[in-house]
Amino acid sequence: AHPDHEDDAPGKNVPVPESEAERQFALVSALELDEMQAGLDSVGMTRCLSGDAAGYACDGVDLISFIPLSTLGGGSGNDLWGWTHERSGREFAIMGRTTGVTFVEITNPKNPKIIGTLPSHSFASIWRDLKVYNNHVFIVSEAQQSGLQVFDLRQLLSQKQIPHVFSETAHLAGWSNAHNIALNEATGYAYVVGANTCGGGLHMVDVSNPTAPVSAGCFSADGYTHDVQCVVYDGVDADHIGSEICFASNEDTLTIVDVSNKALPVQIARKEYSGVGYSHQGWLTDDHRYFVSDDELDELNGAPATKTYVWDISDLDNPVVDFTFAGATAAIDHNQYIRDDRSYQANYKAGLRVVSLDNIDSGSLAEVAYFDTFPQSNGAQFDGAWTSYPFYRANVVAVSTMDRGLFILGYEGESGSVRVGDLENTSEAAFPNRWRARGTIEVHDESGQPVAGAKVKVRWSNGKTRNCTTDATGSCEVKVLRGNRFNKVWLRVVDIDSGQASYASWLNEDSDGDSNGFRDKVTRP
Repeated sequence: AHPDHEDDAPGKNVPVPESEAERQFALVSALELDEMQAGLDSVGMTRCLSGDAAGYACDGVDLISFIPLSTLGGGSGNDLWGWTHERSGREFAIMGRTTGVTFVEITNPKNPKIIGTLPSHSFASIWRDLKVYNNHVFIVSEAQQSGLQVFDLRQLLSQKQIPHVFSETAHLAGWSNAHNIALNEATGYAYVVGANTCGGGLHMVDVSNPTAPVSAGCFSADGYTHDVQCVVYDGVDADHIGSEICFASNEDTLTIVDVSNKALPVQIARKEYSGVGYSHQGWLTDDHRYFVSDDELDELNGAPATKTYVWDISDLDNPVVDFTFAGATAAIDHNQYIRDDRSYQANYKAGLRVVSLDNIDSGSLAEVAYFDTFPQSNGAQFDGAWTSYPFYRANVVAVSTMDRGLFILGYEGESGSVRVGDLENTSEAAFPNRWRARGTIEVHDESGQPVAGAKVKVRWSNGKTRNCTTDATGSCEVKVLRGNRFNKVWLRVVDIDSGQASYASWLNEDSDGDSNGFRDKVTRP
């Protein structure tokens, strides 16, 4: 058995009762949840000042909002992924729980809204994993008879009565006890791992038609896979460029598999490493030169601090650990994802740790920011942050925790930040049967000074996107035409690119207070 996959774990295979009262009773009975959950309340925007944000230790990361598990639907928390609807720009966090998943809209991260929940297909389980592809979320669980749940996320856009209990859109049966799922958006294939099929290895599923998933093949030669990332390889190893390659964390190895031919996958490499406790998860750098991995048990086996392994995979046939990085605490590492030379690590009791990869070629990493979601302790125990999702626009990071709930955090970066300092609108009649909406955006830096030359991206509620560049006063204007049958239109600032400084949307404001600095309504004249 592996350390976070136990057949006799509390909550495993507990039937999901029909009534809410029964569900809550079964949940508490099965999991013996920490009583502190009952005392947690939602928390609003709190800056990280002098190392603290609402009682949570931090450095360079703001608390934008927090929703406790009791509000999300109860139980313990597990995996998390995000979804952005491309046409509207609306953003959502999808958080796994013991009895299903909860959908939270975070388009305005300071005011998250729970849209609803999707119950488990079969039984409750404290392990649930999910990924998103083509406007659908794909969900697996350690529960018996769980299979693959599919849900069309576009339903969230038009749901009026919230929170709502949704039904799954599709389901693929055929396995139980799946620990994880990876999804290669470039090919439309999902990879279910740790299940009772394919020897616990890669169970490949064609999800190019999301509502009709089809099993496509197996890789079982190296046995159980705990987690995996699969990509169309574009690194420096010319022998494998253009192939679909999976990088699997297989308990005691990094195992690399060519899955281009689903009927005949080929193991390229299987590499053990010194100090292995439990090869748990990892993520590729953008250039596919390195695989940055975490080991879930090395801290328990004597590693004095959170240990990150950096694999040189310039030769896929012979990956080697180039160097390791010791974190600032003794906490166990769990999951990490890389975006723009930053690794966002969910390190259980140490919470979110942001690690710079700027000097990875020189054999050096550095922690540059953190937010401790478990302030009581940084010890090497299994509690606290489960995972993070850092792929939203505007430097918003969502973090799911086992014990508390959903944290929406803001990481400004080390090069300063920009935000909306003023947001105004006007409207005027245009040619017959039309009117024109105008929006003026003023961009400020962290000291409140106007920023010239910033590229502002605005999305209107009719789906139109407009861009403008700020002048010497820090201002620029966007406009859109509307038919007279429409009485209003909304504008939302979705991105500000000023070069080095990052866009901190959660710090947006409006100097005269007639909007939230994030979204504004323009009415017909």
